[in-house]
Amino acid sequence: NAGQQLTAQAGNNLTLTTGTASSDLVEHSKQTSKGWLSKSSVETHDEVHDRQALSTTFSGDKVKIQAGKDLHISGSHVAGTQDVSLNAGQQLTVATAAESHGETHLRQEKKSGLMGTGGIGFTLGKASQKVATDSDSQLSKGSTVGSSQGNVTLNAGEQLRVHGSEVIAGKNLTLTGQQVTVTSAENRNHTTTKTEQKQSGLTVALSGAAGGAINTAVQTAHEAQQTADPRLKALQNTKAALSGVQATQAARLAEAQGSDEKGNNNLAGVSLSYGRQSARSEQQHRQTTQQGSHLTAGDNLTITAHGDDKGTSGPTGDIRVQGSQLQAGKDLKLNANRDITLSSSQNTEQTTGKNSSHGSALGVGLTAGPGGTGLNVSANVSRGNGRENGNGVSHNNTTLDAGQTVELNSGRDTTLKGAQVKGEQITAEVKRHLSLSSKQDSQRYDSRQQNASAGVSTTVGPQSNGTLNLNASRNKLHSNYDSVQEQTGLFAGKGGYQVNVGDHTQLDGAVIASQADKAKNTLNTGTLGFKDIQNKADFTVEQQSAGVSLGQPTAGQVLNNLAVNALTGTHNQGHDSSTTHAAVSDGTLIIRDKAHQTQDVANLSRDTDNAANVLSPIFDKEKEQQRLKQAQLIGELSAQMTEIAGTEGKIIATQAAKAKLDHISEQDKADAREQLVNRGNQHPTSADISKQIYDTAYTQALNDSGLGTGGKYQKALQAATAAIQGLAGNNLGQALAGGASPYLAGVIKELTTDPQTHQVDIATNTLAHAILGAVAAEVSGNNALSGAAGAASGELAAQVLIKQLYGDGAKVSELTEEQKQTISTLATLAAGLAGGIAGDSTGSAVTGAQAGKNSVDNNHLSVDQNRSRSEELVNCQGDSSCRTTVRDKYRQEYDQVQARIATCSGADQCVAVAKELRALQGDYSARMSEIQEKARMQGLDSLTPAEVREWADLRGAMSNIDASRNLVLHRAQVTGGSEETTQEIVKIMGQTGIAASAGVAGGIGKAGAKGVKGGAIPVPNPVTANNGLVYKSNPKHTLGGDGNRLSAGIEPQNSFNLFEKSIPTKDPKVRLAIDEKGNIHRFFNERKDGSGSFHWSGSTGDGKNALGHNELRKFNSEIKQLGGKK
Repeated sequence: NAGQQLTAQAGNNLTLTTGTASSDLVEHSKQTSKGWLSKSSVETHDEVHDRQALSTTFSGDKVKIQAGKDLHISGSHVAGTQDVSLNAGQQLTVATAAESHGETHLRQEKKSGLMGTGGIGFTLGKASQKVATDSDSQLSKGSTVGSSQGNVTLNAGEQLRVHGSEVIAGKNLTLTGQQVTVTSAENRNHTTTKTEQKQSGLTVALSGAAGGAINTAVQTAHEAQQTADPRLKALQNTKAALSGVQATQAARLAEAQGSDEKGNNNLAGVSLSYGRQSARSEQQHRQTTQQGSHLTAGDNLTITAHGDDKGTSGPTGDIRVQGSQLQAGKDLKLNANRDITLSSSQNTEQTTGKNSSHGSALGVGLTAGPGGTGLNVSANVSRGNGRENGNGVSHNNTTLDAGQTVELNSGRDTTLKGAQVKGEQITAEVKRHLSLSSKQDSQRYDSRQQNASAGVSTTVGPQSNGTLNLNASRNKLHSNYDSVQEQTGLFAGKGGYQVNVGDHTQLDGAVIASQADKAKNTLNTGTLGFKDIQNKADFTVEQQSAGVSLGQPTAGQVLNNLAVNALTGTHNQGHDSSTTHAAVSDGTLIIRDKAHQTQDVANLSRDTDNAANVLSPIFDKEKEQQRLKQAQLIGELSAQMTEIAGTEGKIIATQAAKAKLDHISEQDKADAREQLVNRGNQHPTSADISKQIYDTAYTQALNDSGLGTGGKYQKALQAATAAIQGLAGNNLGQALAGGASPYLAGVIKELTTDPQTHQVDIATNTLAHAILGAVAAEVSGNNALSGAAGAASGELAAQVLIKQLYGDGAKVSELTEEQKQTISTLATLAAGLAGGIAGDSTGSAVTGAQAGKNSVDNNHLSVDQNRSRSEELVNCQGDSSCRTTVRDKYRQEYDQVQARIATCSGADQCVAVAKELRALQGDYSARMSEIQEKARMQGLDSLTPAEVREWADLRGAMSNIDASRNLVLHRAQVTGGSEETTQEIVKIMGQTGIAASAGVAGGIGKAGAKGVKGGAIPVPNPVTANNGLVYKSNPKHTLGGDGNRLSAGIEPQNSFNLFEKSIPTKDPKVRLAIDEKGNIHRFFNERKDGSGSFHWSGSTGDGKNALGHNELRKFNSEIKQLGGKK
């Protein structure tokens, strides 16, 4: 460091290089702990190795460094306050120094002795888990040459090279040499992660039909606690709850079979099994990132490659800039004796992975039931493997940016391949060819995972029972993506462009753009070629799984119980595309060599503002993998539901067959004897005849129930859950309650159509729709907005099912016991599925599969009561007992209003109740609008959890008030009310009915204050505006409207007025308007040609959902036009 001038001079070579600082850290630890009959240890090994470059620094007020031959600066700094000059007789290099960073981490856990199983039981054995990570990085430390207030000059007699470094000048920056190269440096990282898990030992656990189900419930609940994703957690908790249902059913079936059934010996027991499991995985991640050079001048930046006049240095006279940024406050000039090449650098990323697992177990257990005891023997094996490969390339464009003028002068060719040149004015003198081409980023991903398992068990006893289970699954993900992210081009400002090309100009998805008047733009070339670049994104996701359970004859069944428990296929795909156009802004276009011009320049786009059309990736690996997991769990729930329905059928059939044995007629005996003789038993005993009567009654009752394998309820359940499974990955609650009906109906129709006759099985189709409707009722009847299903009990589902299966007038009291049991089973399954898919609340899933009271108990509370109730429920923080207390607290008011609705007698009473309901609906409307307005003005994040819940409860209550209206009308008619009374009630409720269907209502509140005019949707019906165009609001942009979601913008109430002031854009389906605050509002047409109706579709002032640059960048000229129309 010199206080004034620092001068360094060498007759031959002068090198400024780095020293090296090394640091190495190695740590190893092992911790061991012992407990009662158990031992565990944790061993860790960590290494961190660093190699850092220590820079050399030359600094002074002025700095001058000169070498007779080569001057090399590596990872070092040259800095001055005034002028800085570097001169080399031959090579001048400003480059990087190498650094490295490496890490190794190993963690190994071992356990032995007594361990938990996650269920009800314990394991005596050993388990280990090992995770090893190795990471190695090769880094580049750049050099810096600069002056804070003066000029910087780099002059080389031969080649001048700047690599991954910075050169900065407060005033002018000049680089001169025979050949000038400015490039990016590459940083590399390679990470390998390996995991290995092993476990073996003897396990003692609950077994038998009921015991095993209880054990499964506890294990699944434990797995749910370890799951972070809220939807997967909800589904797993639903599985656990349904396992509890299965345990109860097993006890009921055993009770129904009784002690007379000798094979009824597998209700509960204890099993002892020995098993081994292991899993391995390895993932490698390689990444390269580019560290571009930066040349910055406060005033002018000039690069000159003058070539070798003597011809002794080989090909020279080129300027090459790769993946770097050049910036000048005033003018930027590139003068090359031969070629100018501006190109991008590439970041790359590659991921590879593989995994494998296998396991086996052999066990024996002692089980018991009403029919005695039995010995159970079981065995199972499993195997799985998978792989993944992904790679991507992204481009770092070279940029030239000048505050005033950019000049490009080349003696031969000028080439831009992934580069952008920006200046107020751009001039280019290219003696031969000018080539501009945009580069596409690309991503590729492929993965495949397959798993298979098999299990067999048999109960040895007076009557053996056995099962065989086979399961297999496979999923595949594939994605391709190619798109231009940054368009190559010359981008001139108000000074325009003047480009003169000696021979040919080629534009491949690139532009020559200008903001100037066309009179200032000139492209003069021999010939002109141009072509567009097609961007595209595609992905496919496939999953197939099948599970088969083969059981031994049970309870006297004639045929084996063969059931396909789960046969599901999940498929998702996506495609998007766009075109990056070649374009030239309006101006003078001169084609001199018309004889060799092959393309019609009339086809050249002149719209440079909308030429890029960048395509965003549409594939999200993590999201799709979660969607597959969700679909798989829904499939497993479907298998559970099928088993539950089948077991219920067995219970019904067993009870019916036993009842038949108590009332055997002589005709029954004769029929049984004839059936046995026909099957070859010529001398049947009385025991044979009794068994035949039992089997016949059992089979008949099972078939009549529709719950057996292949029964109408079984097929309907499978169709309904398959339809729902197809929506996995979306918001299933909103889909079921909203716009997915056409899709669901299509799937159900396909699954209930005979493939040979092509005839729809009407009964099964109707049942499937009934079950789906029951699930939707459970979802809609709870807090769907907040994503919590609440206490889904099955009451709403039961109401829908009774109406669909037994008619509108059917009452629970009139159903037979068998019909009640069928409704109970189907409602429980519907509620369980609703709890698993409706949202993010674990509590909703668990309670969803339990029989209980309907949780929709907020109806007909006052606004203040409902607000307090919502706050108290939120403060419960998921505590089920607390929530029950709160609900009970407010239930009395609800019951009182319900009683007045149900018991109003005479015209006066019914009219009084109707007026009360109207006032209540008006109050609800006003409060909902208040919450909506807060969300619109301040963003959805401004709402408290209590307000979100309150809004959802109010919305649900509005629909129930409509239902109460119908009941009041009915009471008015049956109690002798006149037609005038009925019309009065219709008039009263009609003022709010239309708005209520949209989610809020207008009307008069109890205090007499006016509610919101026109309801929540600003323009619910088509209206012709003063500009002659049709306008109709899209309900998805109104809180509570069909298709509404949290990320959708909220339409303002004055949207129609804004639309009447809107202006057209270059896109016929888009219009824009501006409000008094300067916010831009976008309006979309339902048709691409703009011939349909328009609707509001976002604004720049809509909180966190505001429109941004990506959505509006096509319309810069229109937005400027709107600037004076506030």
